Amino acid sequence: EQSISSRLPNGKREQISLQGSIYRDAKGRRRQDMRVVGVQGVDLAFSYIHDTVANVMYVLDGVNKTGTREEYFQSKESNTGSDLAVVPEALNSEISVEHREGLECRVYRMKIPGEIEFESWFSVELREVVFEKRVTPSEEKTIRLVNIKRVEPSSERFVIPQGYEITETKKR
Repeated sequence: EQSISSRLPNGKREQISLQGSIYRDAKGRRRQDMRVVGVQGVDLAFSYIHDTVANVMYVLDGVNKTGTREEYFQSKESNTGSDLAVVPEALNSEISVEHREGLECRVYRMKIPGEIEFESWFSVELREVVFEKRVTPSEEKTIRLVNIKRVEPSSERFVIPQGYEITETKKR
């Protein structure tokens, strides 16, 4: 679940809510399904499938039943599942080990007065950020994983559903 609250130039706040699911199997494949509510009254649905076995990534548009396919190379060392697995050292940062949602997490906190407050809880076991909060003068963003279930997902989760039109994109 993710919530973003932005301050608009006219001083009003805009609230966007994202809800979804994340799946990871023993082979390292990862799927993230998201539903966005509140973007100018429009609902969006999208999925990301990172197939580390086939070295391919899909981005699927659940509303229009379209998607893109891109091949990529990924070293085993970079398979963290999150771009926040390593947080750069920063002024006034704190690093500790604490528990959240029943998981041991590396906790990163950073505060630059008047600019940003940042907190991230990263589970090494899940290779996922289980909680993150960023506060700037114009935006507050919170991400948290809830209802964590440690079960092997069906292999069907990593297959493109029938009826999708997939476009190939260039290699990175």
